[in-house]
Amino acid sequence: MVTVYEVTSRKDFKEFFMYPLRLYKNNPYYTPILLQEEMDTFNPKKNGAYEFCESKLFLAKNEKGETVGRIAAIFNKAYNEKTGKKQMRFSRIDAINDSEVFEALIAAVKAYALEKGMNEIVGPLGFCDTDQEGLLVEGFEEDDIYITIYNAPYYMKQLERLGFTKRVDWLEYRITVPEQIDPRLPKLVESIEKKYGYRYLVINKKDIPALFSDALQIMNQAYAHLYGYVPLNQRMIENCIDQFAQIVRTDYVTVIVDKEGKMVAYAFFAPSLSKVMKKAWGKLGLFDIIRFVKNMQGNEVVDLLSVGVLPSHANTGVGAMVLYNALQAMIRTGVRYAETGPELETNSNIQNLWKNYERRQHRRRRCYGLDLTQE
Repeated sequence: MVTVYEVTSRKDFKEFFMYPLRLYKNNPYYTPILLQEEMDTFNPKKNGAYEFCESKLFLAKNEKGETVGRIAAIFNKAYNEKTGKKQMRFSRIDAINDSEVFEALIAAVKAYALEKGMNEIVGPLGFCDTDQEGLLVEGFEEDDIYITIYNAPYYMKQLERLGFTKRVDWLEYRITVPEQIDPRLPKLVESIEKKYGYRYLVINKKDIPALFSDALQIMNQAYAHLYGYVPLNQRMIENCIDQFAQIVRTDYVTVIVDKEGKMVAYAFFAPSLSKVMKKAWGKLGLFDIIRFVKNMQGNEVVDLLSVGVLPSHANTGVGAMVLYNALQAMIRTGVRYAETGPELETNSNIQNLWKNYERRQHRRRRCYGLDLTQE
C-alpha cells in the first residue's frame, strides 16, 4: 500500500530533496545538484518565481513508512496568462519502478490541478527556463550534466502507461572542439564587424554580474516564443547571477556590443561540474571546494550554459562572432568537448551554430502532457 501526502514539516522538506540521492546512489551517470540550492529553489523567500507561482511538494511512502517516491506541483500563473492555457506543471518526479507509486504521485498533482481549475498537467517543467526541465528519454548511459535531470528509463514507460503523451522534446549534443579554426570563419567575422559595427567586449571578473544581468534581459526577448518560457523577473535574474556567476571564467564569456556599446549577443560556458558534483554528492565539503577550484582552472569538457542574440540582430551573422570567440577560448584552454544544455528540437537557430562541426546528439528530453478533460 502506498500513501502520498503533502510536505508540510521541515523534516519532510529535507527528505524530499534527499530522496534521489538514495535512489541513485549506485548509478554512475547521475549528477546530484547541491541540496541547499534545490531547497532554495522551493523557498518563496529565495526564489523570485514565487511572485507568480505556487507549489506543493508530495512524498509517497510504503506501509513501512519508507519513502518510495516524490513529486512537485508548480502552478505557474504567469505562463497560463501569457498563453491562455490552464496548465499545472509537475517537477522533481522520482520513484521506484512501481506502477502504484507513480499513479499515486500523479493523482496528487491531478487533485491540485483540478482544485485550481486546470485542465492539463505538463512536465517535467520547473518554475522557469533556467530551472530543470524535460524527462530523459534517450541517453541513460551518458554522464549527466549539472544543470539537467537524470532519471531511469522506466519513468517514461510509467508516465505513458498513465496516459501522458509527448508535448515537445529537447536535444543535447556533445561537440568535438576542432584543433584548428576554419580559416574562413575569421574572415567572415571581420566582414560582419565592419558591416554592423560590432565589437567584442573585454571582460573583467568584476563585470560578470552586470553582464549576466544584461544577458538575461536578452534571453527574455530571444526565448520568449519557446515552449514553456516565462520571462525572468529581477529577483530571478539576481538568483541566476548568484548561481552561475561564480562558476564561469572570464575567457569563457563572450559579449558582443553594437556601435553604441549595447549588448546584442552573448555566450556563457563553464568547466564541466559533473565530476566535482558526483564527489560532493549534494554538499560541498572542504575537499570538494578544493576540487571545484582545481576544476575551474582546467577541464577538457565545458558545459554551454546559455547563448542568446537580441532578436533585432538575429539575421546579421552575429552568431558567427559568438562561435568564433567561443572556439578560440576552448582551443586556447585545451578543451576537447563542449556539452550543450537542452535545446528545443525546433530551435534551429541555436543548433545551426554547430552544424559544421563534429557532434553527437546523445541525450533527448521530453515534456509530457495529460489532458484532464478526457479523464
